[in-house]
Amino acid sequence: SLDDRIGAGTIRYAAIDPDAAAIARLRERWPTVSATLGTAEAWAEAAPAGSVDHVLVLRSWNHLVDPQRVALAIERALRPGGTLTVVDDVAFGLARSRPHARRAEGSRARFEHYRNDTARDAARVLDRTALRCVERRDAGPATSTLWLLRYQRG
Repeated sequence: SLDDRIGAGTIRYAAIDPDAAAIARLRERWPTVSATLGTAEAWAEAAPAGSVDHVLVLRSWNHLVDPQRVALAIERALRPGGTLTVVDDVAFGLARSRPHARRAEGSRARFEHYRNDTARDAARVLDRTALRCVERRDAGPATSTLWLLRYQRG
């Protein structure tokens, strides 16, 4: 498990989150984890080329302001053979009017939900990178509200 690997020091895990409370909980649970307060956009653009083996975008794809920009930065940060896993929800009940969207997107909220992408929508973005899709699991009535995409750098 991830817990076991982090505890044994067999993997180095770095986390980024815009929520200070989430970072504090993570540091409490795994003191050896590098946990940074910030955004995926800032991390991806600052990560050195070829510096990571794996990137996990867990339930945050739909919170990215510019997924294409983040995808290209992750592609650059991955080592050859490195992987990207994206998991997010299909929030079937999410509906708001244009005025609601303008008000939310114009606020200073740090956790805005910018889209309600499915695996298919996210794959359209990721397929514009040089990464290759190696796994796709769509959300559906017989499966889950979560979808998963795994891509690999050649």
